[in-house]
Amino acid sequence: MSDVQLTEAFITALSDYRELESEYKAIGGYMDDKRAIIRTEVAKLGGKAKLDGVASVSIVPASESHSYDTADLDALVLELFSDGTKDGIAIAQRIIDARKKTTRKETLRITLEKSW
Repeated sequence: MSDVQLTEAFITALSDYRELESEYKAIGGYMDDKRAIIRTEVAKLGGKAKLDGVASVSIVPASESHSYDTADLDALVLELFSDGTKDGIAIAQRIIDARKKTTRKETLRITLEKSW
């Protein structure tokens, strides 16, 4: 597509977006630096801190969550119903085998006070 076919509004919006994206990246790096300082200080305080009228901060530890593949469980349920199997151990093992793990990274939660 040539530039002649593009509208002025599109060109302006895209140009503005590009400029904002550049500013956002610069600010993002600055915010990352501040978050690192906040995290270090909050860790020294045991993982939680509150500055009345400003914000509360907590370090949310890394964790694992488990989910199950719906298609696998549906197939298993149909198989068990059609076979009439009632062996609880076998059912439990198959469900465990279908489990998937997701690991969440540690995060820093900052909740700003509304009045600030």
